[in-house]
Amino acid sequence: MTYIVPAGQFQRVYDEASGQTLVIANSFEYVDNESVPPWLIPMKFFETLTSRSIAQIVFFIVILSGAFELITQTIGIDSLSKNIAKAFRRNSFLSVTVLITLFSVAGFTIGMATEAIMFLPITIAVVGALGYDKVIAMSLIFVGTNIGFTAGIFNPFSVGIAQSIAEVPLFSGMWMRWVIWVALLIPGCIYTHRYAVKSKIGDGVITAEPKADGPDADGLEAVGLETVEHDADGPDADGTVLSLKAGQIITLCLLVVSIAVIVFGITQYGWFLSEIAIVFLIAGVLAAIAGKIGVNKSCELFTAGAKKMMGGVFIIGLAATIRTVLLDGNILDTIANMLIGQMAALPAWARLPGLMWGNAILNLLVTSASAKAVIVMPIMTPMADVLDFSRQAAVLAYQVGDGVTNLVSPLSTTLNVAIVTSGLTFGKWLRFYYPLVGIYLVIATFIMLFAGFVGY
Repeated sequence: MTYIVPAGQFQRVYDEASGQTLVIANSFEYVDNESVPPWLIPMKFFETLTSRSIAQIVFFIVILSGAFELITQTIGIDSLSKNIAKAFRRNSFLSVTVLITLFSVAGFTIGMATEAIMFLPITIAVVGALGYDKVIAMSLIFVGTNIGFTAGIFNPFSVGIAQSIAEVPLFSGMWMRWVIWVALLIPGCIYTHRYAVKSKIGDGVITAEPKADGPDADGLEAVGLETVEHDADGPDADGTVLSLKAGQIITLCLLVVSIAVIVFGITQYGWFLSEIAIVFLIAGVLAAIAGKIGVNKSCELFTAGAKKMMGGVFIIGLAATIRTVLLDGNILDTIANMLIGQMAALPAWARLPGLMWGNAILNLLVTSASAKAVIVMPIMTPMADVLDFSRQAAVLAYQVGDGVTNLVSPLSTTLNVAIVTSGLTFGKWLRFYYPLVGIYLVIATFIMLFAGFVGY
């Protein structure tokens, strides 16, 4: 693309009031072409993979996976998953609705996105106990957080930054964002539940037997597991259940405390990936001690967990390399200018939907909400003034466009990490999510038309 799309860039200035580097409106200009030769792609891949931001993500998922391997080998998470599954087994729609709603609240309050990956291992265990596949685990977490992130009711990373750039009172116009949240939550819950029912793969019985060739092949005694048999006509007629012992209870408490500490750290101190990884690493070590797993065995388990992520590391590197090439070729700004600038030619009623669609397409290339805000809001703010719609409506168009296509971009680091962590393929996820994103785009279009009609 760097040989086809002309290079160009906006002028930018650092704004001390907002703490953001802002794009100066109407400052786009074409610059000398800086095409990236194909033979430099391997070097770009290495540079990207070793850059601070990508390296942080890579080690985050490696440490997280190793720590969770230690935690799960105490069988504490499996026991919890079985109990949760039994509680919700008779009302799967309730379980889907509750979990998606909870994750959506995290999305519209603290802007949870990448951080939600920490919930994947236990969610996969829970949905597996219910008899559903890993797509449902991905959906419960990331459809949920994305609904909240798109609604952005108190989201500091999208609405907060966009409103500050547009000089709109922080978190004003909230009623429309509540409407968006409900409008996206209902079809998200229904769609996920219908897929879960259609794709159910078993009765969800968790077995206590390890694989003979697995990392725990030397027996359950290493982690203090005790099995209890029940009569077939007893209250647990589905077979063998797991009895929680002291080490397992400690492990479950460690998991709960770890998540609570992380949530507190995110909300109060702005913690991100490095702090989350360290908390779970400490929890993993303490879980190994509680489960009476020796040092050598703990190292083996941690390595086994980390090794599961190695293939995904290269997928993440490839996705990030594409963005590096676009940036080095100076064509991201050109694409942004082409998409956003053409909206002025639309009829008045179509401008807000057009802006939303332009942002939705741009989001496939620039997946960071805050990065996209500093690109498009300085353009859309004066556009709103000239084209006679409110700056609040411009923020809404940016916000909704930013959210609805978050989970389909192959350049999204968060999506790629989540797919790798869950053990899915990008194709399988898209086959599940494409119909839902189509529904969301239709809903978003009507919301933008409604916003224009009521003069939002």
